[in-house]
Amino acid sequence: PVAASASKGVQYLEPAQLERWLDAQAGDWLVEEPLEVEREFHIDGVIAAGRASWLEVSAYDRPVLQARTGVRISTILPADDPLRDPLQSIAQRVVAALEVDAGVFHLECMLASGKLNFGQVALRPAGSCIPDMLRSVTGADLWAAFMASQLEVPYAMPAVRAAKPLSGLVMARSHQAGC
Repeated sequence: PVAASASKGVQYLEPAQLERWLDAQAGDWLVEEPLEVEREFHIDGVIAAGRASWLEVSAYDRPVLQARTGVRISTILPADDPLRDPLQSIAQRVVAALEVDAGVFHLECMLASGKLNFGQVALRPAGSCIPDMLRSVTGADLWAAFMASQLEVPYAMPAVRAAKPLSGLVMARSHQAGC
């Protein structure tokens, strides 16, 4: 593992090797493409009635795998950032495709070679105190929304506010395996 989590048995294969290898295997396999990541983003939000009813877009100060130790920063993307709208659109489309009625999500995207790439989505609050930062900055309580969805009880999002410029979170890691 490079950071706090990873998978065993990862192999790097050239495309032609990969095709031959998959042809010889049974079952489903996860295939990922390595990217030279320029910027890394996360979109966190609340799902209600099958759509993202609230979401916020944030950016890490540098790709996470380059920030295994020391200080790492996550800032809410300014309203005038040209990638904000495309990232919101990706999140809306992903959430709609999930066909989940209620809950929360943490979605990650990377910018590589000038193109936005979908990374992953999880139906849980983000880690690294990001939900705490979002609650403090916007009033959105992702943990309350998550718990309500897990307990299958109604949840009404409290009044939220727009993030002020330069809102974010500073995280410090003393070593690779922990915060």
